[in-house]
Amino acid sequence: KPEYAVEVSLPQPFCVRGTAVNATIRANYYFGAPVADAEVTYTVYRSRWWFHHYDSEFESWFDTMFGGYGYDYGGYGEVVMEGTGRTDEAGQLKIRLDTGKEEELARWVVEARVVDISMREVTASAGITVTPADFSVQASLRRYVTSPGEAVVVDIQTVDWTGKPVPDRSLEAIVERVRWSRGSQRTEEVARLKASTDGKGRGTFQWTPESRGDYRITLECRDERGRIARDQADVWVVSAGQSEFYGQGPPEEALTIVRDRKMYRPGDTAKLLVRSATPGLNVLLTIEGQKLYEARVLHLQGSTLTVDVPLNDSQRPGVTVSCLYIKDGQMRVATEELAVSPEDAFLTVELASSRERYRPGDEAQYTIRTLDAKGRGVQAEVSLGVVDEAIYALRADNTPDLRRHFWGPRYNRANTSSSVEDYYLGGVDKFEDSVRRDFRDTAFWAPQILTDAEGRATVRFRMPDNLTTWRATARAVTQDTAVGWAVHKCLVTKDVVVRLQAPRFFRERDRQTLGVIVHNYTSERRRIRVSLSATGLEIRGASARTVTVDADGAARIPVEVDVRRPGEAVLTARADGGNREASDAMELRFPVHPHGVVATVAKAGAAPVREAVFNLPANAHLDSARLHLEITPSAAGAIFPGLRYLVNYPWGCVEQVTSSFVPDVVVKRAMDRLGLPAPDEARELPQMLRRGIRLLRDAQNGDGSWGWHGEGVADIGMTGYVLFALAEARAAGADVPADMVARGTAWLAEAVGRGVPPKPAARDWPKMGNWYRNQLESFAFGLAALSANGAGDRTLFRDLWERQADLTDFALACLGMAAAQSGWSQELTDVATALQGRKKTEAGFVFWSGSPDPFGWRAPAATAMAMRVLHRAGRTSNQLEPVAAWLARQRAGDNWSNTRETSLVILALVEHMESLPTATGAVEVLVNGRTAAAFELRRQDAFLPPRSLDVPGKSLRAGRNTVTIRVNGTGTAFWSGVLTFVDPSEDLPAAPGYFRVTRAFQRVRLEKQPDGSFKEKVEPLRGSVRVGETLRMRIQVRPRSSGQYVLVECPLPSGFEVVERPNPSWDLSFSGIEVRDDRVGIFSRTLDGEVNTFDFQVRAEVPGELHVMPVRAYAMYAPQLAGSSPEARLTVR
Repeated sequence: KPEYAVEVSLPQPFCVRGTAVNATIRANYYFGAPVADAEVTYTVYRSRWWFHHYDSEFESWFDTMFGGYGYDYGGYGEVVMEGTGRTDEAGQLKIRLDTGKEEELARWVVEARVVDISMREVTASAGITVTPADFSVQASLRRYVTSPGEAVVVDIQTVDWTGKPVPDRSLEAIVERVRWSRGSQRTEEVARLKASTDGKGRGTFQWTPESRGDYRITLECRDERGRIARDQADVWVVSAGQSEFYGQGPPEEALTIVRDRKMYRPGDTAKLLVRSATPGLNVLLTIEGQKLYEARVLHLQGSTLTVDVPLNDSQRPGVTVSCLYIKDGQMRVATEELAVSPEDAFLTVELASSRERYRPGDEAQYTIRTLDAKGRGVQAEVSLGVVDEAIYALRADNTPDLRRHFWGPRYNRANTSSSVEDYYLGGVDKFEDSVRRDFRDTAFWAPQILTDAEGRATVRFRMPDNLTTWRATARAVTQDTAVGWAVHKCLVTKDVVVRLQAPRFFRERDRQTLGVIVHNYTSERRRIRVSLSATGLEIRGASARTVTVDADGAARIPVEVDVRRPGEAVLTARADGGNREASDAMELRFPVHPHGVVATVAKAGAAPVREAVFNLPANAHLDSARLHLEITPSAAGAIFPGLRYLVNYPWGCVEQVTSSFVPDVVVKRAMDRLGLPAPDEARELPQMLRRGIRLLRDAQNGDGSWGWHGEGVADIGMTGYVLFALAEARAAGADVPADMVARGTAWLAEAVGRGVPPKPAARDWPKMGNWYRNQLESFAFGLAALSANGAGDRTLFRDLWERQADLTDFALACLGMAAAQSGWSQELTDVATALQGRKKTEAGFVFWSGSPDPFGWRAPAATAMAMRVLHRAGRTSNQLEPVAAWLARQRAGDNWSNTRETSLVILALVEHMESLPTATGAVEVLVNGRTAAAFELRRQDAFLPPRSLDVPGKSLRAGRNTVTIRVNGTGTAFWSGVLTFVDPSEDLPAAPGYFRVTRAFQRVRLEKQPDGSFKEKVEPLRGSVRVGETLRMRIQVRPRSSGQYVLVECPLPSGFEVVERPNPSWDLSFSGIEVRDDRVGIFSRTLDGEVNTFDFQVRAEVPGELHVMPVRAYAMYAPQLAGSSPEARLTVR
């Protein structure tokens, strides 16, 4: 997280074009001091801007078109100015903006990048709206489609840029006919008329068109200096009777409701004018909202009627007034929204700390008071969080406005339809005790603080060691849903501050120059001894120096370190100014990653084991090598390592989010049923469930489907997987949102309902066969998911059953699950018989085959699903034990090759936990002929995580390592082993396999063109990189033919930060990006056989000689299909 904040400030939100504007770029450390003499780079962009006026903030809540006071259409726009500078002693740099050439309403944005003594960059931006005149003209058409001879009425407002009325203005209206020819337009003036606004800045303008066509009405008004303010509105004039096609009924049948005000308060009476050109109508008037509040029949004696509608508290924040009549079998409806101000439901929350400035470890006290809309104390529940302000620089607080969340516009839940027609709605020294180690992002969190009857409460807690600005946020709600919030900031700082310039992680064999920075905020110049001590790293040369630092000044001493071995580095920086008040010390821990590529050898099987061999390459790094062994007395014991694998998996696509929590829900339910403690991975199940559901909801597409990553391209297989898993979680008692499932089910039913693709012709089968089988798998899995959610489709079942010869074992098993979940007994029997005929046997174990396509479902998934089908078809646990045993033997370490298959296997095994046979007896494990462990297996161990053993690299040897497992007892135990090591070769070469991967570092700069525009110039990186320089990392991936569910892992150089997220060149195949401290992950649902390119920007922040590990691409569900780039070297100076 950043150590200082940057702010761009402008003197006002608006300025008239031609005004010279002074912008201030200001940088301050979070511990309260200015960032002086920092390097600043700034760019000024412009883009078009639109302005819309509201009479109040609450009025804007109810505007579904604009949703705010100003709006634009994305992007920073064109560059109008660039420059560099340095901050002064107050941490400021002032720049001057010349807006003289601006010709239209525009938004100018100043973006500033600031680099301090630590060579870290922080950015900020702010904008100003450049206006053409002192005020704005707002034109609003009452109807945008009309016919010749019908008056066009335009409502006019003249307001300043803060929304205040500008009264008594004279305007000119220019009406032009717009004609289009071959994509271009020409205009012809039709009329020029006068208009005006009254003392409230309001007026109307009318014009009657004589012929059809497209017309543009421009309203212009000059300010006191003759500058023109204008607005435009377009109207279509069509033949009589055609306006209904555009959603504008003809005037003779029009039914309209006119309200007397924009906003009302509870207790007001709204006066409505109901108007129709057809007299004598009987009109049904309803007041609607969260319910039907009122209904009455009105009789229009003439063509108008005034109606009073009393409004009360229960109708906040608004109601819909609906009037309808039926004529000639057609229902005509007019509606109007009445916004009822919810201001009486707003709380004022007062939040204060006992001091504005603290030292690390001080006790902080916060007082809270809650007041109602009339300023009286009121009891309320308050949540209070005190968070490091720097966290909000990484991600802004996106909590919705509580007022708008509870009291903003709501959907009208009442619906009126007519039966006459069909209607579709769509570190140790003298100051050891003061070394700062307690670094937390959140100092305090309490979700339920209850204020007393006067609205008062007090909380106390000890401040962490962060030197920063702390932001306290309190949100309050009363029993009757009055809401409010407050924010308060305070400072934790010291007179002398020491900081450390270091990377997020270190890489073995790198050499880097760290910076120890000291700030002196005492009132006098001081001699301060600055030092750095380290464990896990080797310091080269002097690690301490005495420096003289001016008052309010800073100094940096460089310390060079060599990274010799992987593990953890502990760095302690100290600044000793002669006494405790003028001293500081801090300790930080960093991961040290090994140099090289991590490799694994996994084996599993049944015990006893005479000899299993694990070969360790001669060049393997013994310090990083480890042999992990696990033994369980039952196949059910394999469940627990699988859960650990799923929970700790580092990436988070839609499938992995689902797989991370659903099996835990199911396993916990089974353990509860057996009266056994839940596994460690399930102890935080409520939080896991909430997080998982939230992420799935965020990732669900608007149409109800899911893609592979985020809001990706709709995918039948992925949508089916999510729905199938959520049904399992719901059956195990989890609270799964019904609306999310319903939307997903509806989309999936429609998608599979379009029909299974036809079988490719014989001549196309070599190329299309695998694709076709994958499609059948997706449809079959989709059917199983629908059936699990009560929407089984028997027609689809029969269609797939007729293609039984082309179905993979996994697809066939999915049909069986669909039949079982839908209660189709005959179909279940038929599928179970077919599966029985396809089973394979191996040394007494039973399994089913995986897809012939490497990207399809593998044998463990097919076997797990078949096991569940046979269980539902009446096979006993004893009959299925050879299947469970085969699955247990297939485990590679803690998983079955990938996340989705691991999840399905766990769901299958958990159904048989209590009935699977259990081995008992004495176990001895020998590694290279020496006893490494001995223990007893007991029956109750079947429901506990496996016994595990870690053999360090010093106990292994290059070449052949043997494992022998002796069991003196009864039954069959199961074991698995994973040998992990690092290939430490220098300058690792490329390893092209199924994917060919390249990486290039490039310099990119903007060159100004003769026409004033800017164009990128890209050059390959040659020589060293400067600290602070930004590079483009270009990754190119080419699969041998095509790829599915591909992950590209891009290791970052130590001391580099990602400053711009990847920009892939592929379109629909690109699914998502995840940026971590040490790598970037790129997810792609599909890749074709061409070169696929993506770029992202990285910035050098710590000097050094660096090794950059290879980029690796692999298919997530077929990890044997992989490829990697060569290692790279970088020098940062």
